[in-house]
Amino acid sequence: MIIMADFVAVNGQVMTDEMMERLESYYARGEFPPGEYSVGEVIDGSPPSMRSGGVTIPVQIPLETQRVIASRAKEENTTPGELVGAVLTRVFTAP
Repeated sequence: MIIMADFVAVNGQVMTDEMMERLESYYARGEFPPGEYSVGEVIDGSPPSMRSGGVTIPVQIPLETQRVIASRAKEENTTPGELVGAVLTRVFTAP
């Protein structure tokens, strides 16, 4: 048995070792736990972060700003790049 610390999921639910092991046993068999289901086909691999294509724009920002962005991205369970991209999209596509 692997010993893990309890952690809090994105939705605020505390996940215990026992809960994680129970979920893992279902997923290892290729099944969903009771109450969970797929809404579409299963696609192997990680989803692309930008479905419609995109470009990378090099931007220089203060180190402290980068730290704040990284911290906020972690809180929102995303990457710094995706967070900054979402902010820029909102700013430049707002009516």
